[in-house]
Amino acid sequence: MNFIKNKTFLLTFFVLISSYQIAFAQATTKQDSLLNKSYDELEELFYKNITDTLSATKIVSAYTKKAKTANKPIKYFYGRSYLTDLFRDDSYIKKDGDSLINLFTKSKNKEKEILEIYLIRAEYYLHNNKISNVLKETLAANTVLKKYKNDSIQALVNIFLGLAKSDNGEEQEALKLLKEANKYVKKCKKFYKNNTFASLQLNIPIQYKKLGQMDSAYYYINQAEKMFSKTPDTIFIKGITFLKGGIEYNIGNHEQAILFHQKSISFLEKDLNYRLLIETYSKIGKSYETLKDFNNAFLNYKTADSLYDKYKIKSVNLIETFSYLSNYYKKLGKSRKQLEYLNKLISIKEKRLLDEKNLSQTLSKKYDKPKLIEERNKIVAQLEQKALYNKLFYYISILIVFGILVYQVYRKRKYKKRFLRIVNQDKLNNPTTKIVTDKKEISSLSEEIVNDILKKLDVFESKNGYLNTEISLNNLADQLKTNSNYLSKVINQTKDQSFSNYINQLRIEYTVKRLKKDPLLRKYTIKAIANEVGFKNPESFSKAFFKFTNLKPSYFIKELETAKNN
Repeated sequence: MNFIKNKTFLLTFFVLISSYQIAFAQATTKQDSLLNKSYDELEELFYKNITDTLSATKIVSAYTKKAKTANKPIKYFYGRSYLTDLFRDDSYIKKDGDSLINLFTKSKNKEKEILEIYLIRAEYYLHNNKISNVLKETLAANTVLKKYKNDSIQALVNIFLGLAKSDNGEEQEALKLLKEANKYVKKCKKFYKNNTFASLQLNIPIQYKKLGQMDSAYYYINQAEKMFSKTPDTIFIKGITFLKGGIEYNIGNHEQAILFHQKSISFLEKDLNYRLLIETYSKIGKSYETLKDFNNAFLNYKTADSLYDKYKIKSVNLIETFSYLSNYYKKLGKSRKQLEYLNKLISIKEKRLLDEKNLSQTLSKKYDKPKLIEERNKIVAQLEQKALYNKLFYYISILIVFGILVYQVYRKRKYKKRFLRIVNQDKLNNPTTKIVTDKKEISSLSEEIVNDILKKLDVFESKNGYLNTEISLNNLADQLKTNSNYLSKVINQTKDQSFSNYINQLRIEYTVKRLKKDPLLRKYTIKAIANEVGFKNPESFSKAFFKFTNLKPSYFIKELETAKNN
């Protein structure tokens, strides 16, 4: 980790022409205004507007134009490097840098320019955690420095190389290189002339922290605080806050670590140091996790993940982040999300292995790559099986839906046939009344009694006596001047049904006839119709209607209305 700051017709025609000229003049004036600024001012302006792609691009355009006009290739390259920061695409510094190096190699006395290109690229790669690229650039720079001696550039190379080695797990070698660079800085008193030199006062204690030598770390931190208190630039003072957060984190004082880390976020955002921002949120998440505050742990881990998704900076601190998120979604049974974070975790491991000096070493005792791949493959297999089940479920669902549609069409046609049959007949399927010729047909009743009761029932039916909601076997027997036992036997054996079915069928036949003839009745509610034809409630009416017609009353009424409209 390092702390390096990024700093009518003719009238209309003439109106249009004038507007264009004004707009062109304004744009030209703005471009001229940018060209009048110094390189440092343009750099500062660029980083202030880096989130506004259009404005930032215009600033870069002015920077490179200014450098080209002045025939300053290194300044031009600096301008192109800003595009790398803007678009997160290192092809700008790679291609342009290689072209300039080839050009300078063919000229004499251009070693310093070549070294500056290597340093610009090394710094960018360091900020974006591309450690193998940092090593490549610093080694190339050291090759040039064997012939072209320059103590200042050598110190800068040592800083970048040391920070790269630190990220590669070689803290002792890193500390040696950084302290060597620090000797030059102290000797020449260049602390405030270069932010990279100033950052040494923070990066040295960081190495001691990594080595577990907290007393030495705090000694250098105290020295740094004294030194930076003399400068108006507060960024390094805030950097000390970040460093203290790291130390408290390492010694297990997580509540204090959270406070220091949270205070350092604003300066890391201002410095556009997304690499350290990812590390900070990851460590805050881990601290909360250790303190059993899992809600805040999840929120901070997710913030680190969002920064990774946006800037694609593969930090080793993301191992804890992606491990936690993978297990979090595993517990929730969300296999796809678990797989997403396992893939991210493996990606960090693979990147880390490529950057390590010894590729056979394992980065983590808890999570090793083969086990992660095995777990990922297991989840993939589960998801594929689930996908197969989903596909089968999909096809089965289609068959079921198709079956339901076919059944609905069949039922609709069947209902239509029933409706037409009922509409076109006078009576429902009512068994024909039997003519009694043998007394044995109704035991214990004389032919005279049976025929008398049947005649009285005909009168009862013609007068619609069945519409009385209070009708019962006993009161009907009283009305017919007979007893309920006789009446029940006659109805059972001549009508082939019980008394209640006999009454309900008469009511439903009456209802059907009324509904066919009376459009006003069709506008009644089911409850009102039920009361109109002798039923005490709509449920018993609907049940009886369906029993004798095989249709629901609402369907019958709807079809009658449709037939009328057609």
